[in-house]
Amino acid sequence: MALNEETAGAAKSLAKDAQIRRLKAELDALRRFVPSVVREAIAGDPFRPMLERQSRDLSVLFMDIAGCTRLCELLTPPRMQELIEGYFSSFIDEVHELGGVINETAGDGLMILFLDGGPREHARAAVRAASVIHGRTENFAACWGEECQELAVHAGINSGAASLGVMEFRGRREVRATYTASGPVANVAARLAAIAPRGKTWAAKETWQRTKRFFGSAYVGRFELKNVGQPVEVYELRPDSPEVDA
Repeated sequence: MALNEETAGAAKSLAKDAQIRRLKAELDALRRFVPSVVREAIAGDPFRPMLERQSRDLSVLFMDIAGCTRLCELLTPPRMQELIEGYFSSFIDEVHELGGVINETAGDGLMILFLDGGPREHARAAVRAASVIHGRTENFAACWGEECQELAVHAGINSGAASLGVMEFRGRREVRATYTASGPVANVAARLAAIAPRGKTWAAKETWQRTKRFFGSAYVGRFELKNVGQPVEVYELRPDSPEVDA
């Protein structure tokens, strides 16, 4: 009898260990798809993570690879994926160190949120991140046959109050949630990235005002952006110029 109980206890212990290993493997796999800010909030309180929507002053950086549609036609799908993954991986750590939260990915594009510090601090961090992202293109080129093209990106930045928090889509079979910023601030940043020239960072006036003491810049003009009610004053930020100690 004692032997049977011991055997049963050992079997239960093995089953429990196997279940723990499986849960850990599932969590390790899921963490690859969840932004760090969400993981940290859930770790702090998994029953009530602090992710409710709130109005928050932040800076939003959008970037995408210039001419990506054409590159997808010229390169094989595995080579294009390898190029994008290698390029994005080359700057992700530095963006994180600057306080950037990679919020959304869409093929060759990224939306990065900067929340840390005051208005000037997170705007400045976004510009510095754009500089890092542009700089990494020097190490990557798309080649097909005997031709090669250096990689380049478009970048757009905007700062101000946005709605930050969880957005949910509920269906009968599934609930999908994403942690994101929404509103005009994010929309304008995305539009600026879409129209910025290759290798340039364009920003709206608010970001320029917050960072002009630290980086070189130039006024580009007033632009009517798609689905934006009023023309937007646009500035080219030159984060590769010497940063002023202000």
